[in-house]
Amino acid sequence: MTQVAFIWDVCAAKHGGDRQSVAANPSRVAKRMMHVAVLGVLATGDFTAAEIAAKLGRPLHTISGRVSELRAL
Repeated sequence: MTQVAFIWDVCAAKHGGDRQSVAANPSRVAKRMMHVAVLGVLATGDFTAAEIAAKLGRPLHTISGRVSELRAL
C-alpha cells in the first residue's frame, strides 16, 4: 500500500516514502482522528500542546506532532 504524500507526511518529507518509515508511522486515519480531537479542544480556548495532551489524556509526544501538522496547514 502506498501512502499519499501530504504536507505533514514525515515519511514523504524526510524519508522519501521509505517502506520502513511508512510502516513505523501512525496511520493517516489515526492522525486525522487526532487532528479532529486537537481541534475540538482548541475550539474551546487557547491551550498549549501540554494542556491539550492533558485534556485528551494522551502523552505530550502524541499531541505535539499533530499540533505542528495543524499549524503547517
